[in-house]
Amino acid sequence: MSRGSDGEWFFGDDVFRELGQCLTSPEVFWSQDRQIDIVLALDELAAWCADSRRYDERLHKSGWASAVRDFRTAYEALGPKLTSVVEVSARRVLVLCKGELAQNDSEVRALGELLAKLRAVLASSEALALAWEDMVATCNKLEPPIETLDCRRDAFWAIARAGDRNIKELADRLRGVVGGDPLGFFRAERHLGEVSVEPTTFEEIRQRPIADPATRLDLARRLLRFEPPARHHVVWVGFREASLHPELVVEGEIGLYDISYFHALLTARPEDVERVPQELRDLHGYVIAEDEHDVVMARIDLGVGRFHDPIRSARNHAAALVAIAAVRGGGKPWRPMFGYLHAEDGRITAHRGFTREEFPVQYAVERDGTALTIVKVATDLAGKLTLARTELKEIVDALHWWQASAEDGDAKSVLLNVRLIELVAARTGETDWTTFLGKYLKYAWIQHTMRRSLHEVFNDALHTPQIIHGAEEARNSIRDEVISHDHDGYSSFNVSTALHAVERIESLMRPKTTTARAVRTVRRNVSDPRNMVLWAASLETEWSAAVHRLERIRNSIMHGGPFTDTAVSRVHRFSHQLSAWAVVESMDAVLEQVTVRDRYMATAQRMDSWRQALGREDPYRAVFAGS
Repeated sequence: MSRGSDGEWFFGDDVFRELGQCLTSPEVFWSQDRQIDIVLALDELAAWCADSRRYDERLHKSGWASAVRDFRTAYEALGPKLTSVVEVSARRVLVLCKGELAQNDSEVRALGELLAKLRAVLASSEALALAWEDMVATCNKLEPPIETLDCRRDAFWAIARAGDRNIKELADRLRGVVGGDPLGFFRAERHLGEVSVEPTTFEEIRQRPIADPATRLDLARRLLRFEPPARHHVVWVGFREASLHPELVVEGEIGLYDISYFHALLTARPEDVERVPQELRDLHGYVIAEDEHDVVMARIDLGVGRFHDPIRSARNHAAALVAIAAVRGGGKPWRPMFGYLHAEDGRITAHRGFTREEFPVQYAVERDGTALTIVKVATDLAGKLTLARTELKEIVDALHWWQASAEDGDAKSVLLNVRLIELVAARTGETDWTTFLGKYLKYAWIQHTMRRSLHEVFNDALHTPQIIHGAEEARNSIRDEVISHDHDGYSSFNVSTALHAVERIESLMRPKTTTARAVRTVRRNVSDPRNMVLWAASLETEWSAAVHRLERIRNSIMHGGPFTDTAVSRVHRFSHQLSAWAVVESMDAVLEQVTVRDRYMATAQRMDSWRQALGREDPYRAVFAGS
């Protein structure tokens, strides 16, 4: 995973480069499957407080324990500044969660009330500013591992979302400020109402001197504590595969406009301007393609108020209208388009052109894993692929299910992934799928996570432009050692070779970047057998939490229990990965003409031996042993 290291995007200087990287792609969680943030953990625990089902120890005891565990872990990962304002409430939450809380209705109600108050604190500008200070402090130190920065950064963006802020606009403004970009600095000051005289040209702004670091941080703090004034907000959004019948326009708080009528508004003659909404009269720049068809534009009048993220509020209003109409009419829901117009007090203040696809991706063979492996698979399966064999047909059917579950990442996909794991677990004689995972796949997951971490870090380090001046030749030399190309043009990445070059790679990195921090973390993890054991133990803790989280959410989906959509999306990838391993291992067993149980027993014995030898092996070999 690239942590904002894939480009040179500052107009200013490098003083806060790592901090600027933390401000890229705010919708992406850097912690990935390892840990959930404090807001999501709180929301999940609050959902359990609102659970109206009669207490059932089989479902409730483990579910409550898992939700509490996630909350405790997320709280303990917070930085000191943010901890200072939530500590009293968070500790009261953890005290209430001791014992058989779920069976005591009054304590559950008290916990729910406490969590609601704590969430209000986390949604405040004060909490956001303190989370920012923790992230800045972490970036200013070389010692914290990359996982610490991941948690602080994810907490910051989770708190920004909790306050219903437009995180993309906030990220853009903060990046412009901390990078020293004079134009970004000006835009932030104008957003705060601190600009008294508008410049005549952008070039005039660009010629201004770069602000000193202290001034930048001060402006960033003002942005974070800024409470938007009450303004009249209007937002336009678009829907494709949509039409109005028989009208061309439906006016109201949510106005609907056929695309032909909308184009007529944009090109209205001066004598017809009175019928054009105020915000469209002086609109400049690309809005939507002239040849668009089957499109309906929606104008959402949010009224006068304070909205941290009016665009999302407007999208939700419009989506609700469309969903209700689709259900009542028995039709298909319209598809939202990318893009929006946002007007405040009759003036467009944010504008993004409307498109059907944000980033259309063309087919390319080098990105098609099927194309790259199908010849080898065809050779491996020669004479073995007889679907008349019941066990093979069952596994092939399971593979189709797995592919289907990849499409949406929603609740039904999580259920399907766990169903596949249950299917394979039964073939090994296990009746409990979580026991099956712990017995047969835990150490394989730990080793895989180690290897994936190494590959991601080194691949990033060998391709990022964020290296010290004059290091390109040395970096390219290491890259040639690590990456090889065959005669067909396909490449392979030798992680072992990269690992042996870790100190050379580290010496080429700009120290205060996410890539350099990740390389330092890897170097420490593999520095001696003791650190390897500690790394494995840390991953084992994360594994346990992830499995119990998956169990909790799967059971809630299956049995009408509490869960949040965000939590579902966070466990989906983990469940999809494990179900893939389970099915593929079973396929290999059938093709090798051994029982599924025997295949898994052999894998478990091999990985158990790997884990036991971890403290004695040379770390540079240990991570690759046992395969």
